Amino acid sequence: MIRWAVFLLILFPPVVGCAREGQNSVGSPASPDTPGIYSTSRLRLSSDPGAVIVRIDDDVALTVAEFNERLMEFPIADLGQSVVEARKLVLDQMIDAKVIVREARKRRGGETGSLTLDGKPYQEERALAQTVIKADIANPFLVTDQEAVEFLKQNPAVLQTAQGGKMTDVERLHVKFTMLSARFQEKKMKWRDEVKLELSEGLLEAE
Repeated sequence: MIRWAVFLLILFPPVVGCAREGQNSVGSPASPDTPGIYSTSRLRLSSDPGAVIVRIDDDVALTVAEFNERLMEFPIADLGQSVVEARKLVLDQMIDAKVIVREARKRRGGETGSLTLDGKPYQEERALAQTVIKADIANPFLVTDQEAVEFLKQNPAVLQTAQGGKMTDVERLHVKFTMLSARFQEKKMKWRDEVKLELSEGLLEAE
């Protein structure tokens, strides 16, 4: 059985994850040194908290303070990479989250506004991002059954148990969610291309 909440957590942990200190993206207790997860204590930056890491369209989008405070929301696997490379992976996820929030504000007909929260609770950003994710991913009615069959023909590895394109209802949902996920990744790349990104990656090198 497909569990929508778990699927979304796997698909997009930066946004739907739990932000409380001491919890990871699936809401269970997390240790900075949990095996398999890169240590958040190593990822933390020692630079000036007000230093700007990311600007989007000339607006401040991410500071050192927010990067440090939100590390628990953006866990990454520890594959033996350097701390700088690990920070870049986290930063990339954070930028994706900011771009999605920007898209959510555009869809509401308002200004994109500042993308730095300046100490405000992060629930607002997560709620905004979730509206986009739910609209674009968690709605299987956006994909017809025939589209799912055609997608499976082109991507048989998505569902190896299907015989001759025949799927159970649960398998069909799985294929549709996979399609929606792929489409969303393409949209996200397009949204990133539409904005002007300025990165101060040198801040990620500070020990």
